[in-house]
Amino acid sequence: MKKLNLLLIIMLLLLFANGLKAQNLNQNIRLVLTGYSYSSRGATLYEQATLILYNYSSYCISVNKFYVFKSQEEGPFYNVDGADQIYPDNGSTYTPSYNHQSSSPYLKMGEWFVEVVYTNLNDYHQYTKKFKKKANYFSTDMELEEVSENGSNPDEHASEINGHEFVDLGLPSGALWAKTNYGASSEGDYGIYMNWQSRSLIQSVWGEEWSTPSWDDIYELQNYCRFMWEYNSDSVYGCRVMGPNDNSIFLPAAGFKIQGTPQMVGSTIYYWSDDEYEPGFAYALQGSDDMGTNIYETFNVDYAMFPIRPVANGSKSGGEEDDTHDFVDLALPSGLLWATANVGAKRPEKVGSFFAWGETSPKREYDWASYKYANGSETTLTKYCDDSSYGDVDYKSVLEEQDDAATANWGKPWRTPTLSETQELISYCSWVLTTHNGVSGYKVTGANGNSIFLPAGGVMQNSWVYFTERAVVMSASLFSYCSSASVLNCQDGAPYWWYGWSRCWGYPVRPVTSRDPSGIINPSEMESHEIIGIYDLRGHKLDGLGKGFNIIKYKDGSSKKIVK
Repeated sequence: MKKLNLLLIIMLLLLFANGLKAQNLNQNIRLVLTGYSYSSRGATLYEQATLILYNYSSYCISVNKFYVFKSQEEGPFYNVDGADQIYPDNGSTYTPSYNHQSSSPYLKMGEWFVEVVYTNLNDYHQYTKKFKKKANYFSTDMELEEVSENGSNPDEHASEINGHEFVDLGLPSGALWAKTNYGASSEGDYGIYMNWQSRSLIQSVWGEEWSTPSWDDIYELQNYCRFMWEYNSDSVYGCRVMGPNDNSIFLPAAGFKIQGTPQMVGSTIYYWSDDEYEPGFAYALQGSDDMGTNIYETFNVDYAMFPIRPVANGSKSGGEEDDTHDFVDLALPSGLLWATANVGAKRPEKVGSFFAWGETSPKREYDWASYKYANGSETTLTKYCDDSSYGDVDYKSVLEEQDDAATANWGKPWRTPTLSETQELISYCSWVLTTHNGVSGYKVTGANGNSIFLPAGGVMQNSWVYFTERAVVMSASLFSYCSSASVLNCQDGAPYWWYGWSRCWGYPVRPVTSRDPSGIINPSEMESHEIIGIYDLRGHKLDGLGKGFNIIKYKDGSSKKIVK
């Protein structure tokens, strides 16, 4: 009996110790403000704070996100993405900066918030902590108050539709991807290999909310997510697809079958899309660790059998979709402000959408046959032409507003930079070939120390992406001959102007805007019944007119600048 009691006491002590360790992890991630500096240039105040994130837990953690916000309803004004490991009893330093036109030191005396997302490398669960810096209170070595809801929150909380689990990857469309393949019992189970013609079974078996993903669904997955090849917890090899919100799905390397015979199982992924390429052939997501992932169209539907990963159409709750965009002041002589991401991308390292020069929507084929302003060839141009041997002459050489992909997709005052404006980026900034969140590209830094990242992503010709080692930025200007566009082409560690690339190819677009005061109106001129949104110069939505510059968007799609 005494031995039994002793055994029970030991077990209780072990459980208590493990509980303390878990509590230790939950309560001993601390954030301390250790320093502050500022400088001013004219009416602009440049502030920088020094924060140290301390890990006083028993385990090593990997910091995935470190975001600083003015409020919990706005986007971050400082963000660091990536895996920064912090060992027990150690810390990691972050230096958020904030530039504004006010004499009041915001970082020092204002209220702001920090959100930290980290992975516990003992149990590999992901957690979120939130901290608050109180207004009108500042001292060095000041610990920020934790305001996390219910402590740390495990990631990847799956929900169900008709009994089938989905994962919200944080995609712009709101699409919800199934956690398993059709016919599978777990994320590592290959499920059923299906003929393309049988894809309607998804809806009839899982319910009308579910379907085979479209070409657009797969394209969005390609553009907004990270693909990492790994073995899952059940030792199944496949591809981990991580969304913008760091939730993920696992696509097992199920290969495919040809007339019932397995092919390339355990090394590659093949997943049907719902879209036909041409009679007898359909699009599919294909990939492997050594070849990467892409959307291919040459899969014969009469012979090939692939798995299907269903998708459900989610709806973004909470009103209209956020259509604001951040920019960076690089201290350029023109005062031009460069966006932090490409059109169609939510993150700086994403390439975003590809656009033919003068077109405002992405498409699947980039060639002269599909080009908007030509009748099938480079010698039949119908707009932007100064040489009759190339088509109808109109002597236009810079994109008009209705043909500008930046303006069409982001609205005024965003636009595509001209040749001279992109040349200014070369002349007045330093360029460093680097990586951001694992993506190769160029860090472009202005004289004031601010920077943007231009990802390497190449160009699209026909339905293929080429020159993926190059960071490419389309300009709004024609080249010296009118069948080509002036394109900023960056490779081998330095930017330079290529001789001009075909207008019909697809290029990434990095928008710009300006602080030019022309067009500013008085608040009394506003027509409140037509207004759909008020934004500050950083693109953050406001509840009403703020002090200084405001951007007013109207129902008809127009916008105006107002100073208060």
